[in-house]
Amino acid sequence: MKILQNYYKRVAEKLNKLGVAIIVTLAVVLTIAAMVASAGVEVHAAETSTSDSVSVSETAGQTASDAEGTDNTSSVDTTTVHKGYISVSAGVKVYSEASTSSSKVGKLKFNKKIKYTYSETDGWVYVCSGKVNGYIKSDYISSKKVKASAVTLKGKVSSFKSYMSRAAVGSKSSPQYKLQKLAKVGKYGITTVNGRYCIAVGSGVGAEIGQYVDLVLENGTVIKCIVGDHKASKFKSSNGCVSEFIVSVSKLASSAKSSGSVSSCQSDWNSPVKTFVVYDKKVNL
Repeated sequence: MKILQNYYKRVAEKLNKLGVAIIVTLAVVLTIAAMVASAGVEVHAAETSTSDSVSVSETAGQTASDAEGTDNTSSVDTTTVHKGYISVSAGVKVYSEASTSSSKVGKLKFNKKIKYTYSETDGWVYVCSGKVNGYIKSDYISSKKVKASAVTLKGKVSSFKSYMSRAAVGSKSSPQYKLQKLAKVGKYGITTVNGRYCIAVGSGVGAEIGQYVDLVLENGTVIKCIVGDHKASKFKSSNGCVSEFIVSVSKLASSAKSSGSVSSCQSDWNSPVKTFVVYDKKVNL
């Protein structure tokens, strides 16, 4: 009996020790698990913080980039004074602001020497010439004096301005044809070279194919042209017309088609030609 008691006592002691070991082991496992969980939270938090930091940095970069992209600071030099000459044969009107709807402050004559600065309004300059100070279009200025001669028409001239098809202009070896190869179909379906309307004029004007000319109308309007062909007459046709515009018939303005005259394309064109201004400048063909 005593032997059994001692046996059970030893078993109980072992079980007790084993239980303590299990409890200790469980405690250690739970502690480690808690530490791992805590470390995981800290790592995740650190990762989140880093991610947020990058996101903010990228956003800041995008904002800066956007700011650069929307910078509206003008790159136009409005302080440097330039010198030039009025290149429009009929002279130009000077305006109080960079707009043709503003009040007129004067007029500058052809080849008048001027000083000017570029305006922040695209295509305009501020000019100073004696008592006349104001704005004009920048394409009315030449860096040098313009060499030109004027041919003033006598007698009655019609405001009618006929047209001809570009397809009827010269043979492939002719300067007329070569000029049309350079031409674009511009406003109203009229062919243009260097922004000038291609026209046919009589031999009395004294201009070669590719030479720059201006049509100065009685109402003061100036139509910038380039000679694209020669008319059979010296000046006027039988209908009193002195200029014939070279067009793409398929793209010609409907008003011109119905009237037979390009004068109907623009209201200020409906005036007789008073003077041909022939410039000492031509396109090489």
